[in-house]
Amino acid sequence: MGEAMYVGVDVAKRSLEVALGPGGEVFAQANGQVECARLAQRLAALKPARVVLEASGGYERTLVAELALVKLPVVVVNPRQAREFARATGRLEKTDRVDARMLAEFAQRINPQVRELPNQQTWALAALMALFWFGSTVMYGVATVKLGELGTVLGWPLFMSLIVVTASIWGIVTGEWRNSGRQPLRIMSVGVAVLVLAIFVLSAATRIL
Repeated sequence: MGEAMYVGVDVAKRSLEVALGPGGEVFAQANGQVECARLAQRLAALKPARVVLEASGGYERTLVAELALVKLPVVVVNPRQAREFARATGRLEKTDRVDARMLAEFAQRINPQVRELPNQQTWALAALMALFWFGSTVMYGVATVKLGELGTVLGWPLFMSLIVVTASIWGIVTGEWRNSGRQPLRIMSVGVAVLVLAIFVLSAATRIL
C-alpha cells in the first residue's frame, strides 16, 4: 500500500498552483471551468487523502465544485489558519509555489476534517433564512414607526443586537463553537455581554434625554 498523498492548491483569480505533496511535483494552470474539471479528473486518479486550499474570496468555488463532483476529500481552510501554520513551520517566503507546498504540508500534518458541502436541503434552509431576514426587517420597520421618536434611536441597535445574541447562542447549541477552544468562546461571551449592556445604557440614555 503506497503512502497517502496530500495536495495543496494556491488559488488566485485566474490561476492555480498545485502541489502534489509537500515535496512533490508543483505545477500551475488556469483557474477556469474546463481546467478545473481536468484537474479534478487528474487528482481523482491519484486518490489523495486530502486536497486543501484557502478560501479566496470565491475564486476557489469552481475548483471545489469540480473536486466534489468526483468525490475527492476537499477542505477549504481559513487563510488565517494557514498563515499561522506557515509561521509555525518557518515558511516566511510568500510565493504561489511556496503557498501550495505549505498547504500540502498543512493537509499532511493537520489532516483537517472534511465537511459536507451544501446540498439541496442546505440551500433550502438558506432560502428560508433569507425569507426570515426579510420578514424581520419588515417587522423592524413597523415597530420603529410604533415606537415614535425612540424608534429611530433604539430600534436599529436593539434589532441588530438581538440578531448577534441569537446567532451566538444558536452557534453554541448546534456545536458550531465545539472545536474553537476556550479563548474564542470567552471573547465571544464578553462581546455579547458588552452588547447587552450597551442596550441597557442606550435605553437609559433615551429616558434622560
